[in-house]
Amino acid sequence: MQEPKINDASFRDPNGSVIESNGEIHRILNPEYNSTYDMFMQSGLYQALVDEKLILEHEEQGIRFGKRCVKQVKIPLITYPYEWSFDMLKDAGLTTLRCQELSYKHGMELQDASAYNIQFYNGHPVMIDLTSFVETKFTQWRAYRQFCEHFIAPLALMGKKDIRLSNLLQTYIDGIPLDLASNIIPKSTFGSFGLSLHIHAHAKMNTKKTDSEPKKMGMTKNLAMIDSLKSCVSGIKCDQKTEWDRYYDETNYSKKAFNSKIEIVSRFIKSCYPKVVIDLGANDGVFAELAPCNAIALDIDPNAVNNMYKKNNGIQPLVCNIVNPSASIGWFNKERPGILQRIKEQNGTVLALALTHHLRITYGIPFDKQFELLASITKHALVEYVSRDDSQIFKMMAGRDASIYTDYYRALFEDAISKHFKISDCIQIEDSKRSLYEIHV
Repeated sequence: MQEPKINDASFRDPNGSVIESNGEIHRILNPEYNSTYDMFMQSGLYQALVDEKLILEHEEQGIRFGKRCVKQVKIPLITYPYEWSFDMLKDAGLTTLRCQELSYKHGMELQDASAYNIQFYNGHPVMIDLTSFVETKFTQWRAYRQFCEHFIAPLALMGKKDIRLSNLLQTYIDGIPLDLASNIIPKSTFGSFGLSLHIHAHAKMNTKKTDSEPKKMGMTKNLAMIDSLKSCVSGIKCDQKTEWDRYYDETNYSKKAFNSKIEIVSRFIKSCYPKVVIDLGANDGVFAELAPCNAIALDIDPNAVNNMYKKNNGIQPLVCNIVNPSASIGWFNKERPGILQRIKEQNGTVLALALTHHLRITYGIPFDKQFELLASITKHALVEYVSRDDSQIFKMMAGRDASIYTDYYRALFEDAISKHFKISDCIQIEDSKRSLYEIHV
């Protein structure tokens, strides 16, 4: 029996808390929010959101943990905006705006527009924060600036300047300051009505609180503002090329070798009956797609992750540099746990295909350290070894001092495995100089 634990990310919410108990997710409501929750349920808003799959159904449980309580669907893997691809962040923003639009039509609004209120479930974004919905007075949307900081600013930075600027979301956990975004994105964006209004002009607005009551705008003007935000978000495009988004166009795999690898990986997955498959360095997700269960696919390349997301095949893709994975951040360094901690909690089976040679040669991570990391997140893995005389290794070592890589030999690779795992099998990929090692603790 697990002791009920308050989620480390829910302490900011004045209307309730999230509690995890025995693997279930419960949201307890503070007494002050009860009447607002009743309005949320009885106004038709909740059902409208469920019908459009913008929110997951929940189950009312009466009084639990000393307060009114609802049980929510547990998201298999909590993810964060700085781990999303461009279109994931874009769709999350549009989901937030649609929730706000429907809320207005039912006399309510979102009191905050944090990107952390959105999670991905079965390949699409959903709102998870029930207690964000409050009665509206039809003044300017109270979360307007927050929406711009959490969605429009990072999207503009990624699309108009450099896709890698999404990393700023790790530094600015409460949203990217609009003045910073305004200074970075090209001056040509002043010619875009949406970006000029929602970033450049917005950045110069006085944000100091005053004692005066906000002026009412009415439903029509507020909906017009939501339309303007939707047009702005939809209009931001990202057409940049990245290093690995065409990996399989340049790889040295023959068709026979690739099919052999597919067969070996498929057989491995079927033999171990995993609850979750975690593919490290997944690229386009072709091997993660073989999993009959939940699959998580991590890759350093944001375009590769975006391509996986757009396939909409149920895989959970994430942008992750395994050499520098997203760390635990926020209050007490607990508010947003690091990706390795969240991956470990999945108790999944790991695929590390065409990865170890990149970690060793490009990033200088010794094999021993690589398997130490694998052992910290899984008990069972399939790992690819690329022989030193493989043509891809020749390319990677060109211009490097080959004497540095004195451990890049099969025997030493196997020695590194044996410090942390046992080798169950080693299978040669046909028509190649590559092997797949099945390892377990």
